[in-house]
Parts: sequence; C-alpha cells; structure tokens
Amino acid sequence: MQDHPEVPKDPAPQDPGQKDPPREAPGDAIGAQAERTFALNMRALREELGVSQAGLARKLEQVGIQLDSTAITRIEKHADGTTGRTIRLSEAVAIAKVLNTSLANMVLPARSSLFEQLASATDELESATDAADTANRHRDDAEEKVRTLQSRFVEREVPSLQEILRYTARDLHRLAGTWSEQRESFKQQRINLAKNADENDPETESRLLQFEEKELICLDVLYRIEDAAKIRADWRAQRN
Repeated sequence: MQDHPEVPKDPAPQDPGQKDPPREAPGDAIGAQAERTFALNMRALREELGVSQAGLARKLEQVGIQLDSTAITRIEKHADGTTGRTIRLSEAVAIAKVLNTSLANMVLPARSSLFEQLASATDELESATDAADTANRHRDDAEEKVRTLQSRFVEREVPSLQEILRYTARDLHRLAGTWSEQRESFKQQRINLAKNADENDPETESRLLQFEEKELICLDVLYRIEDAAKIRADWRAQRN
C-alpha cells in the first residue's frame, strides 16, 4: 500500500472577536530609549550636584513645575529599564534647567563615570602643567635676583682680608662674634623655612638657597678673620 504525503491542515479559523496582539511602533521604542537616557542623565546630574529628590522637587517648584519626590522617583525608574512615569516636555525642560544643563544634553547617551573622571583628570594635568611652567619661570627669575643681590652684598658688606688686617685683636674678636651670630641667624631661618615650607610655593627653594649661600658668605668672612688673626700673630712674633 502506497503512503501518501500528509496534507497540512488549514489553521483554525480566527475568532472574529479576537484581536491581533499590539505591535510596538518604531516611534515607541525611540521614545522609551529617550526617556531612559533622560532618566539616567537626570539621576546622574542630580547626584553629582548633591541634590536629593525632595531638593529637586523644591527647585522645580521655584520655576513653576509641581513634581513631588514620589513623581521624581517614578521618573527615574526609567533609568533602570522599568516602566516609570511619563515625562512631559515642560517638565523635561524645567528639570534640565534646574540641573544646569540643556534638554539636548539630557537626551544624549550618558557618558560613563570613568570617562568623566578621565576627562577631569586630563584637565587637571593640563592646568598643573601650565602652573608648573609658570612656577619654573618665577623660580628662574627669583634665582637670578638672588644671585644679583648676593653679588652686591659681597661687594658692599663683606670686608676683605686687607680691611680686616687693620682691625685690632679686640676688634677682630668682636667682628668674629658679629659674623658668627649672623651666620647662626641665617641657619636658623633656613631650618625654620624648611620645616614650615609650603610645597606649592615656587619660591621656597630659592629662599632656602639664599639662606644657605648667606651662611657660606658668613663662614668665608670668619675664615678671613681667622687668617687675619694668624697673620697678626706672625707679625707680633717677628717683631719680638
């Protein structure tokens, strides 16, 4: 007996009272995505500004929009992909305004937190680089000023060996005490500055260098006084 292929059965007739399931229109999907993006940006900006939902409600009331914290919670539900309260255009405009942005920015895809941090860190690096360049220029100018003043100080204030030789033994002792006290004063100022120095002060290094070099100048004068004392002692020995 020959088998015959099975003939497919016609589908059961549709009940005239039964309706086809509603199909989602393309515009509905776009609108849902826009609401979700708006809610994501709304919540992110609100938290970034440190504004609570109740605080946002008060800000909206000041611009004539009546939305309590419950309504704001329902709007932000869109951010989690769940169905939330529909956002009216007037409300969206007001929310963007009180969050210090534009409606266009509110419906743009939300940027990741890491992206925001990277952008902020890049801006800080550029600002710090500019500040460092300025600080370096100030330091170079300050170092040049210190060198100029030190040169004048040596020329006008530091006595030469020939001048020191004119002093009596008693004057040499007094002169040594004066320059020793001055050296100790510069040393103490340098130590105090190093302890309390502001790392962000571009002139700190130059000031420390200035005190250190003044100490060396004082030490050099003390050596000259010591040499002068030895020369005077040799003169006295030769006379005797």
